[in-house]
Amino acid sequence: MLIAVLWQVFLSRTVAPVAWGSTFVLGLSVWLVYTADRLRDTWGPENGGESPRHAFARRYRWPLLAAMGMVLAADVVTAIWWLPGRELAAGAAMLPVVAARVFAVRRYPALKNFLTGLLFAAGIWMPILLVDPWRPGFGLFVLLCTWNCAAIDAWEHASPRPLAPAAAALMVAAFGVFSFTHLGVALAETVSAGLCCALALVAPRLSANHRRLAVDACLLTPLLLHAG
Repeated sequence: MLIAVLWQVFLSRTVAPVAWGSTFVLGLSVWLVYTADRLRDTWGPENGGESPRHAFARRYRWPLLAAMGMVLAADVVTAIWWLPGRELAAGAAMLPVVAARVFAVRRYPALKNFLTGLLFAAGIWMPILLVDPWRPGFGLFVLLCTWNCAAIDAWEHASPRPLAPAAAALMVAAFGVFSFTHLGVALAETVSAGLCCALALVAPRLSANHRRLAVDACLLTPLLLHAG
């Protein structure tokens, strides 16, 4: 949720203005999806070796469900009263992608990672894309989020995916966009991809929890640009 809100605020300041209601709905929606994922993963007999976030979701299942009900109500009310009609329509148009992601979770892990990255990026960029759909930074951000999901999946299942080369290629592409456009968002994506590449190289030396924290920290680069 923090990463989604951070990037949309960053885009609002560097690319095009985004209304506060859109960012509020985005934060609530991302939290709902993330929490629903954790509860779905832990709905059943306990398996050995659960991550801390899954253990937390299992232990506090019913309080989390109650919180989800309240957050969902606030999310819907805010969306109906404060979001423009075109954003509501665009959100509804994304529902088939959400359904495809749910279907792909078990059967097609690679597709699940891409759809997760696409949905996350689309939620952040939607208010801007509805005004001007030609934003190369959006495509780069989709790939960056997909890499994030693929890295987590690879580390959890000990998969020998070429994470470092993929991140390096993404960094080169993002730097190319920055060189052409001089947009701060492309610079932030370049730095994030570079951090992802470095993380992929040192990941075998880190614990599972440290890798999980680090891969999300790679997407906090708007903070560095704001500080600069």
